[in-house]
Amino acid sequence: MIRLKVITGLITGWLAFALAPTAQAGIIVPSDLKPGDKYQLIFVTSFLSGVSSANAVPPPDYPDFGGLAAADWVVTSAASDAGLIDNWDGETLLWKALLSIAGQNAVDRIPITGPVYNLAGQRLANNSADLWDGSLAAPVRYTEYGIAISGNTHVWTGTNTAGNANGLDLGGWLNPGAPVGLVGDATFADSRWLGNSNLAGTQTAHLYAISPEFEVPDVAPEPASLVLLGIGVMGMVAYHRRGRKLPRT
Repeated sequence: MIRLKVITGLITGWLAFALAPTAQAGIIVPSDLKPGDKYQLIFVTSFLSGVSSANAVPPPDYPDFGGLAAADWVVTSAASDAGLIDNWDGETLLWKALLSIAGQNAVDRIPITGPVYNLAGQRLANNSADLWDGSLAAPVRYTEYGIAISGNTHVWTGTNTAGNANGLDLGGWLNPGAPVGLVGDATFADSRWLGNSNLAGTQTAHLYAISPEFEVPDVAPEPASLVLLGIGVMGMVAYHRRGRKLPRT
């Protein structure tokens, strides 16, 4: 009877663990990876941001930004709002805006350590070299909520296909009065994803956001299997108890 109680307790614990809500439910795990593999995500913001020199220090006047740090805050906040970050402190810059300025190239300031996926789970690039080779395997296209972007699909970048600054960055994303800034288009997978046209600093566009490195978790026991196992053990316990109550013949 003691052994049955121990087994019952273990099964109860396993069931509680397996059926509990998972942390960071918004983080997708690509189906072509295995436990322990590392990867990163990229999305295009669901909102439009303007460039403002008054928003150079985080937190900026969301969703506008001025400079790289303020843009990183904007995309980190967007990721948090979409459930892609657990318990964000409102300060730490966890996600990076894909932007370049003179002396700070996106390829250098955004570490890419493995494959990169959009929020539909499509692999865009295998590594850093693949991300900055002029084309993607699929468009970024999807917002922080996993919804395909529509309407205005311009994205501030100031970045050429090699990941370097191209000089069209509205004075370091601080001067909306500068002539033009380079924008890409989130619906393209060729070179236009980074550079499709130019916009005046008084206009608005989206931002690309690239995540920190994630790791595929170990595969937990299937909840359905645990439920069946639990039912079986409970049945054994019930049968054993009923058997002990039967009168002897």
